[in-house]
Amino acid sequence: MAEVMEDVGTTGATDSSVSVVAGKASASSFNWDEVDWSKFSPEEAHRLRHRMVEERHRGHDLMHAEMILILFGSIAVAQIVLFLWRQKHRRSYQVHT
Repeated sequence: MAEVMEDVGTTGATDSSVSVVAGKASASSFNWDEVDWSKFSPEEAHRLRHRMVEERHRGHDLMHAEMILILFGSIAVAQIVLFLWRQKHRRSYQVHT
C-alpha cells in the first residue's frame, strides 16, 4: 500500500511542518502546543485541531469498551444473585422488593 504524504501547511507550525501519513499525523515528532493557530486558514486549523484531539484521546475507545463489558457483567451477576435470593429466601426477597 502506497503511503500518501500530505503537507497540511508549514506556515502555521513554528520551525516544523505537520505531515500526514495515510490519514494520521505523527504525534511523536510534533508538539501541538507550539503551533501558531493564527497562521492557518479556518479550515486547516479545524482539521488540525481535530487531529490533535484524536491523538490525545487515542486508546480511549478501548477503555469505553472495557467499561461496557464491566457494566454487562455486573448486570448479569446482579440478575443471578437476585434469582438465587428469590429461590432460597423467598420471604426476605418479598419483604425487600
